[in-house]
Amino acid sequence: MPAALPLLAAAAPLAIEGAAGTYIAIALTGLSVGIGVHNQRTAERAQQEAYENSLKDRIVTVRNSSAVQRIVYGEQRVGGDTTIFHVNHVDNKRRVTLIIPVAPHRIHSFREIWLDEQVDAL
Repeated sequence: MPAALPLLAAAAPLAIEGAAGTYIAIALTGLSVGIGVHNQRTAERAQQEAYENSLKDRIVTVRNSSAVQRIVYGEQRVGGDTTIFHVNHVDNKRRVTLIIPVAPHRIHSFREIWLDEQVDAL
């Protein structure tokens, strides 16, 4: 249907004389351009969602003692690999210590830390 709109816009002034035909042609041309822009944005949105879904594995923390090192450029949300998991029992309370490296190099800062799908205050 969108491909037929320019043809209708071109034929409308011939079928309807005067200013009404011109207004109809302008409206149909605008409608055709609007549909094209909408379809392009929908395709771009779908492509962006597919890219974001491909990054989901980067934000998961797993337990691994010999993980591949990741180099982090810029600001990114990344998950680490739990390399040390240590449990102490002090005063009838269990204390868990986790060491989770997120980058094999120096980083400037952490903006926020997520634990169990919640932001933890720094």
